[in-house]
Amino acid sequence: MSSYRRSPHSPGLLSPPANAGGLELLGWLFFVFIVVATILIAGAPVVALAFIAQRLLKRHVTIGWRVLILLLSSVLAGWILYQWWSHGLQIMLFKAIDDYSTAIKHYQSNIDHWPWKQLWAETWPIWIRTLVALPPVTLFMECADTTRENFNAAHKLIKAEQQRQRKNLRYQQRAKNKASGPQRVPLTIGGMMAMGVPIKRRKDSHV
Repeated sequence: MSSYRRSPHSPGLLSPPANAGGLELLGWLFFVFIVVATILIAGAPVVALAFIAQRLLKRHVTIGWRVLILLLSSVLAGWILYQWWSHGLQIMLFKAIDDYSTAIKHYQSNIDHWPWKQLWAETWPIWIRTLVALPPVTLFMECADTTRENFNAAHKLIKAEQQRQRKNLRYQQRAKNKASGPQRVPLTIGGMMAMGVPIKRRKDSHV
């Protein structure tokens, strides 16, 4: 039987159940949990080492050499990972994720009851094998760091340009207000008394 019901406002249309939003949220949370668990189980050490390696390379090696070294080593690392993935690494990873999910399902937050000995025996061999992924993970962090720096630089330029434009507008507004305001008329001009408007002396032409 379908879980959809007819809408009271439009009898001809079917509206989703009231708990559809909650189910969708639970689905997304479960997906995020799977992704995070996979990253932690598959390569928590390699992620930490890649972060350190990227910082060290950035400090001592120029960006051109960094990218070249990481690209070449990533090709070799990708080939090795593909071979290991095809010869048992995939099965090891899926089994570890399944055992972690089972432990969470049965023991939930009672982590002292988790089968840590079994989980650790399944986790550390995966960590050892995924250390080969150090170059591509470092390359990913390098690209992310470069993108962030470029974005920040562009944001600073845009902000500086906006400040310059606002400053020019203020100067223009001040100049406009000064030009449109009443001008101070001197009391005398060339020894002649001014009566409210400036007097411009003209020399009489001789015939």
